[in-house]
Amino acid sequence: MFKKSLEAKSQQRLSGADRKKLKRTIKERFRNASDSEIDSILPPKTEITIVKLQNRVHVYGVEGGFPMFFDIDGRGTEIFPTVFALWKVPELLPAFILKGGEVSRFVIGGADLMFPGISVPAEGLPSFAEGEPWAVKVPGNPAPIAVGSTTMSSTAALKAGLRGKALRITHYYRDSLWELVEGHYVPNAGFFEDVVFEDPSLSSACQTSDSCEGVNEASSDQLNDINNKEEGESVDVLDLSSEANTSSTSQLDISNDLAEQITANVDDLKVTDEESNVEVHHSLSTQDVDALLDKCLLQALHTTIKDKDLPMPGSTLWSGHILPCRPSGVTLDIKKSSYKKLSKWLLAKSAAALKHDVVAISNVEVENQAKALATCDLIWLKHLLQELRFGKDEWMKLICDNQVALNIASNPVFYERTKHIEVDCHFITEMIASECMATSFYICDKISVKEDKHKKEVVLNSVNRNHLEYTSFRPEKRQVEKSDQASDHSASEGRSHKTLEVAEIYKSSVHVNPIFASVGADTGKLFSAAEATDIVFRYVEKENLVKPTNKSMVVLDAILCDALFKGAIKKGSSYPTEIHKRDLGTTFVNRMQPHHVVTRGGESVVRKGALKTIQIMTERRQGNKKMTRVSGFESFLMDAEALASELQKKFACSTSVAELPGKKGHEVLVQGGVIEDLAKHLVDQYGIPKRYIEVLDKTKK
Repeated sequence: MFKKSLEAKSQQRLSGADRKKLKRTIKERFRNASDSEIDSILPPKTEITIVKLQNRVHVYGVEGGFPMFFDIDGRGTEIFPTVFALWKVPELLPAFILKGGEVSRFVIGGADLMFPGISVPAEGLPSFAEGEPWAVKVPGNPAPIAVGSTTMSSTAALKAGLRGKALRITHYYRDSLWELVEGHYVPNAGFFEDVVFEDPSLSSACQTSDSCEGVNEASSDQLNDINNKEEGESVDVLDLSSEANTSSTSQLDISNDLAEQITANVDDLKVTDEESNVEVHHSLSTQDVDALLDKCLLQALHTTIKDKDLPMPGSTLWSGHILPCRPSGVTLDIKKSSYKKLSKWLLAKSAAALKHDVVAISNVEVENQAKALATCDLIWLKHLLQELRFGKDEWMKLICDNQVALNIASNPVFYERTKHIEVDCHFITEMIASECMATSFYICDKISVKEDKHKKEVVLNSVNRNHLEYTSFRPEKRQVEKSDQASDHSASEGRSHKTLEVAEIYKSSVHVNPIFASVGADTGKLFSAAEATDIVFRYVEKENLVKPTNKSMVVLDAILCDALFKGAIKKGSSYPTEIHKRDLGTTFVNRMQPHHVVTRGGESVVRKGALKTIQIMTERRQGNKKMTRVSGFESFLMDAEALASELQKKFACSTSVAELPGKKGHEVLVQGGVIEDLAKHLVDQYGIPKRYIEVLDKTKK
């Protein structure tokens, strides 16, 4: 399931109701787990995120931490813990013990667990039913290495003579789900790149105890027997020795005794690196969180936020841009800052927080007093430079961030509410009129944010990229973490998509096969239009078919005439005897089989026939409401769920996905008449050429 690398379609936080529902489902699925064990895996006061992968699997984890559970079908019926959750609570699932560490190579390699590879206790296998979740452990190491579901019951296994497949592995150490976590964490030193052995720290402690001598001898005998096998063995675990392990009972007891030790040490997970261990979690003070927020905002403004994506909702800014820019392994929570709320923080960084519906006289008065003092200093400095005969006699520029103060200074007419600042204003106005100085407006804030009173959300309207903090900040060159707005990385607003390349190609048909055979071209190969045209001209040159009296004409022989016109000429009409060179290539290509190749990022698909267009249609539904339908996008390697999620955030409206009636594929339904904006979005964000987009507005009369 996680053998191949996967990309996240979307990622989002779970609401309070969804968190409770998830915990209820986990308790029903794992009845032996206590509330404290579940709380240790999913702490009550931390944010839980859900990541939807391309293979329809839902992954639940702690924000900024590890993935803890995954749902195979997304319906809550087949939820399994990840190895990270089992490393925290090793006894969350019952476990099969392997016959030795060498057997773990096959499990880590992606093979299912076979009964001959399991160490059977002296009292026999415990009772289990078909489809139950079980873990896999290595003797001497209490940390599980894989998780899966049983393929048969214990009764059926005994009838089969303990042969065949025991556990269908769904997730294992070093698969693509484990690799989603940066740093590649392991619970102890027994975990290697391609194999897992007993924990050295536990084995060293075991050597000091007399009760562990038998276990160590049995384990060494197992390893010696396995190492003596031939190197050409098959990967199938069935080929392993099926002898019973007499020491497995004591090993199970040791694993149970040391489960608490693994649980206590799992928070300080080790990195598979030669360097020293790295702590994952950092405790930040309120001042540190405030500084980190400002740094992440500047990082996002430099790297991911583009002017064409504005205005942008505050929620999209936070989840799609601020959070991905946080340092690796650090949890960023706005509630731990001095602002407590996202809206308060953004308004504090915005000029909108200083704008009011009426003129604040005190602010204007202070601004004019400051302008008057600055003007005096400028005049004194100008006279000083003139006496020193230094510089040119030019206008002095006074920069101000208050539009009202600038308007009053440049307007000789005063009103009742501004009469108290006439003295300062007259002085500045006289300096402007005498062409001694000039004023200009400057925005002092990095961003402009306004609060939408209807949606109760702040919106980022503009970015001042000339601000001193913006220009002096140097963004870090690092990979930004994947976040959930990415359906198609999904599709978080303002996030660029993989480059799309569309090419029309052609394959030889029965009509033109004789031409290809004559010049020695491969009839099974795909050609571009230029390559196909070159083939027909090579045939013309080979047969010397250019008309001697007119070099622009080609004389048609029997083979070329049939290739170009056989079956295309009406009965009773005569076949042409010559063709112009400018029409030869087009006519020849039209007689071939059309194909097309679509490439997006590293994925490429070749399909037969001409490339179908994307159809965007707006129509009215009940209640005179508009609805926009989008279909045909799957030909351009676009996912329906990801596109619907992106359009929902882009246009702030409801979206849904439905199957096309009587056809293969899906269509996305968007509330409202957004036909023009949607077409522009597909061109700008997905790189769809305009010629492949058909627009039909049925609401226009």
